Amino acid sequence: MGGDLAGRHHVCSRRCAHGFLPPFRRSAEPAYGHARRRRPRAGPRGRQLVGGIGRSGRRTAPQPGCAHRAVGRPRTVDRGDLRHRTARSRDRRALPGSRRPSRRADGAAHRVGRGGRTQPDHRARRGGAGADVDERTVSDRGVRSAADHRAGHRRNCIDNRLDQHVVRATPDGQHVTARLLVRGGHVFDPIGGTAGPADVVVEGARIVDVGVGLDGDTAIDATGRLVVPGFIDCHVHVLLDDVDTLRLLQTPLSLRFFQAARNLRLTLRAGVTTIRDAAGADLGVKQALAAGLIDGPDMQIAIGMLSQTGGHGDEWLPTGECVHALWPPYPGRPSTVVDGVDEMRRAVRELVRAGADVIKVATTGGVISPRSDPRRAQLAEEELAVMMAEARAAHLHVMAHAQGAQGVKNAVRAGVRSIEHGVYLDDEAVDMMVKNGTWLVPTLSAPHAILRQADTSGGIADSTREKAAAALEAHEASVRLAHAAGVRIAMGTDAGISRHGENLRELELMNRLGISAVDALRAASTAAAELLDAGADIGELCPGKRADMVILEGPEISVEQLPERVRTVIHRGTVVA
Repeated sequence: MGGDLAGRHHVCSRRCAHGFLPPFRRSAEPAYGHARRRRPRAGPRGRQLVGGIGRSGRRTAPQPGCAHRAVGRPRTVDRGDLRHRTARSRDRRALPGSRRPSRRADGAAHRVGRGGRTQPDHRARRGGAGADVDERTVSDRGVRSAADHRAGHRRNCIDNRLDQHVVRATPDGQHVTARLLVRGGHVFDPIGGTAGPADVVVEGARIVDVGVGLDGDTAIDATGRLVVPGFIDCHVHVLLDDVDTLRLLQTPLSLRFFQAARNLRLTLRAGVTTIRDAAGADLGVKQALAAGLIDGPDMQIAIGMLSQTGGHGDEWLPTGECVHALWPPYPGRPSTVVDGVDEMRRAVRELVRAGADVIKVATTGGVISPRSDPRRAQLAEEELAVMMAEARAAHLHVMAHAQGAQGVKNAVRAGVRSIEHGVYLDDEAVDMMVKNGTWLVPTLSAPHAILRQADTSGGIADSTREKAAAALEAHEASVRLAHAAGVRIAMGTDAGISRHGENLRELELMNRLGISAVDALRAASTAAAELLDAGADIGELCPGKRADMVILEGPEISVEQLPERVRTVIHRGTVVA
């Protein structure tokens, strides 16, 4: 994704400074104040980049057998040089026991992490668990503690995406992507529902081989552990932390984007490598992820939810005010409260213009909207028809918030791709879903989370608590009914209502309703990938697919205590947790 690094030396230099600059020297001249600023610099602002053009304009060439080595004699660098200070500050933030890279007998450098550090053998996670990584790091971001992870976010993150994979030098001086070996784990096959001992080899962001007895340049020991595809959550809200209306009303809009960055990071570190945001996040959040400005899973975005006046997406309150606590308006975010075919047509087109990957619509009321009933259908058939026509014209699928049976049937009849929640299903609705191949994304976590917040927060309305309590038992019965009838199910958590980073609890809830561990894991891998039209890229661990995987403690195929079992998370070939 980085392209030609030689043409981006102003970005790459932050990553390379620690390895390129000579040892620090204390000057005899004043270190601070005007005298220091007047002192002429002792040399160029940094060494030349390998195989590129330095600040002096002279072209350099890589030396055989050395992956990170500049040509020419080291020059003294002013202690006030920006990159020198950056490298030194990174060195001070190094983990205990970290060190500068050592040299191998063949003259090649060991693979090093960001800031020129080799990574530690430990990885502090829940209960002190960590990945067994050999002495050489597996990526430039490497395996970091929580403190180092936070520190890393204060640096320039652009080079995360430009040069995120380990590079090794060949004997003839060529630089190639190193092979990451996940060794000896029980690799889960979602299609067959089995797991067997195998190695997985990754080059760059892709899996290149799966088999026994494979080799690589760096290795993660997964012996005795289950290796599964990166989890996929088809229903999240990264701009929400909860549904405490009073707290949301006092939260600046700008702060919510910083909270979204934290939520994305928590989600990724929990093992979820792909998400579909079901309203809230806009194109800017997605572009920030793609540019490496923030860390998080790959994502699809709905931006907003189409709703009729008085529907689930209308934030009008009985006071007569429309407070926009959940989805505050801001430039570039279309209004999604619509009435009639003309307003519906315009709203869909505006969502497409704003960058939506999927169209979301509410065909029933909901639990957290104060003046809507989850059992009652919303939007007329002609409104749904024009919505589907516009979505198809843009080659987009439609996801429908639908809880009551009639609203589910209306959505299925219109041709939506998935039903979100499906709380009050009946036999006819389930039969229609099976016949039309409509997916169900249950979000079992949502009512549990609302009831938990209602017990601990003063910002949850009584009507919301009552509707959540009434929905709980019916919701579980509907999921059992749909699963028994053969409705296709994909994992979705409604994270933002439930807690970010606890996404995998959803699979435990599914399992308790009689859905097997294999089917639950499928719902978060191959099934979810198919729902998102991403099955060619993610959802399985096989050559050619994206290198998204999670290493779980223990070899058993089980979803009990799943969040606690997460040992290592690999996203696009990079170890992120």
